[in-house]
Amino acid sequence: MSRVRRRLVSDRIFFVTVNLRRSLPFLREEELPLVVEALAESRRRMEFLLCGYVVLPDHWHALIRPRPPLTISRAVQSVK
Repeated sequence: MSRVRRRLVSDRIFFVTVNLRRSLPFLREEELPLVVEALAESRRRMEFLLCGYVVLPDHWHALIRPRPPLTISRAVQSVK
C-alpha cells in the first residue's frame, strides 16, 4: 500500500515529474513519442491544460493545470 499523500487541489499550475521504475530500461528514442501521445490523449479526455512538457529517457516533466473538479492526482494518473 502506497503512503504517498495525494494532493486534492486544482485550479493552479503544477510542475510534475514522473520517473520510470528503476527495474525498467530507459525509453528508446522511438518510444518517446508514445509518452507525448499519452499526454495529449489524457489532456483531451480529462480536459486539463498542458502548459509544457519535456520527455527524457528515464522520466518526464510537465506543467499541468487541472480544471475543477479534476485534481492533479487524477490528471497525472490518467497519463500514467
